[in-house]
Amino acid sequence: MKRPGFEEQYSLENENTIFGTAVGVLKEQYGEENVKEISINGSIHEVFNRIRTQLDPFFIKFDDDNMVRAAADVNEEEEIPISMSEYGPFCPITFRDEGWLLIGKKDFEAQVRQKRYSFFGEKEM
Repeated sequence: MKRPGFEEQYSLENENTIFGTAVGVLKEQYGEENVKEISINGSIHEVFNRIRTQLDPFFIKFDDDNMVRAAADVNEEEEIPISMSEYGPFCPITFRDEGWLLIGKKDFEAQVRQKRYSFFGEKEM
């Protein structure tokens, strides 16, 4: 902003048009599901957390308040949701052995010490 003539040359509408076009090209090239739009409104810490949550599969995310329940709130016949392990939806064995993040399959899940682990296949389970 200290450059001479910056205020006259800079236009927020022009920048939005340029970024909108760029996002459109990226979505077309890589697919809508692979391009994430992240709001930059808020504090630096809030924006950092939004970006990190989208990029890092192991970034610690807080449980939704609606999912947190005390033991007194649960009936005997009601099923308590079990939280995922520190590997999230990824297979821990494939990550350890091969260094790949492969999403586990619903047919190959196991519960160990009140954590749910998802495995890529029967061999890994």
